[in-house]
Amino acid sequence: MTGHSYNDCDRNFSQIEKKQRVSSIMVPENIEHVVREARTNNPFDVKWINQNQFLDFKQLIGFFGRPATLQVTKYHWFRYENRNPNQIFTRQLHGPVSFSFKIIKTVV
Repeated sequence: MTGHSYNDCDRNFSQIEKKQRVSSIMVPENIEHVVREARTNNPFDVKWINQNQFLDFKQLIGFFGRPATLQVTKYHWFRYENRNPNQIFTRQLHGPVSFSFKIIKTVV
């Protein structure tokens, strides 16, 4: 994808990968340390989550027949929300999260 290497997330991952190369990772807590220490200025904020915080996508199993309006190569972001489990949101552009998402499909 053109311009892919210029995204903020790619620069962030690059910093983490550089730190990881010189670190010993034996347990998940070591990964947290690597991520936190990857940037000296404005360090990454690492959050641990529990299994109950993951979304249950069982409601969407029947949806993935891929409707005609869902053009995978056209969209860069797909978002599913716990508070809107019957909807799929899409975005065509990379950039700030403030860019609006479009509802592509409502599952009934």
